[in-house]
Amino acid sequence: MAQQYAQTDSQFLEQCDDGQQDSGVRRSQREPKPTEVSLQYRAEQARKAEGIFQKTYESFKSQLLATRNRIKGECTEEELYLRQQDVDKEYEKVKSAYNDLRLHMSMIENFVTYQRKIDSASACTQDMITHLHYRISEVGVKDFDPEDEHMQLRALKKPYAASVYSSVTKGSCQTESRSVKDLAIETAAEVAAKKARVKALEIQEKERSYLASLELEKRKSDESIEAQRRKLEFLRAQQELEESDARLQF
Repeated sequence: MAQQYAQTDSQFLEQCDDGQQDSGVRRSQREPKPTEVSLQYRAEQARKAEGIFQKTYESFKSQLLATRNRIKGECTEEELYLRQQDVDKEYEKVKSAYNDLRLHMSMIENFVTYQRKIDSASACTQDMITHLHYRISEVGVKDFDPEDEHMQLRALKKPYAASVYSSVTKGSCQTESRSVKDLAIETAAEVAAKKARVKALEIQEKERSYLASLELEKRKSDESIEAQRRKLEFLRAQQELEESDARLQF
């Protein structure tokens, strides 16, 4: 009897499995088609994701260009390190926007364009951070060479970097223009500070020279006073000796 129930239970489980499999097949065959409203919503979300990616990508390009323009001149180790952080931070934003964009891949016809852009952004970021590492390692070791830096930066314009360094939109041009203006202001301020420093050093040098001349005159005066003192003591001693000789004569 127990064997009979066991067989019955086994048959029941097999029937349930078969039913689930059949049901699964039927569900896959009846997969609903997206409605027009659903398609419109998905298309709108894809357009938003494209807009966010493009805006983030332009911001990344502007940051990279601003960094490239700034390091054409001499920079401190701290400034170079901060530039590294800024470039890496902007790239992470681009990467995040790209990951969001991938969720809408089926709704974007030219998705390969975005793939090329993220690949270019990744390569350019790595190149710039490596170059900044090189610049940091040279601080305090060798003098800054503008010509060598110019050659190094030109070498960063590789074929895969064309969309970053060459294709610049109006918005990024304005940002770059602002960054160049900021650079000009910073350079002018630095030059003014150096001029003020040089002027202060010149005044300090004059004061040191004057002090040295006073000290020299004082030493000469002290020597004259000491010589006069010794002469006076000699005269006194001579007077005492002459007085003693005069007494002996009587």
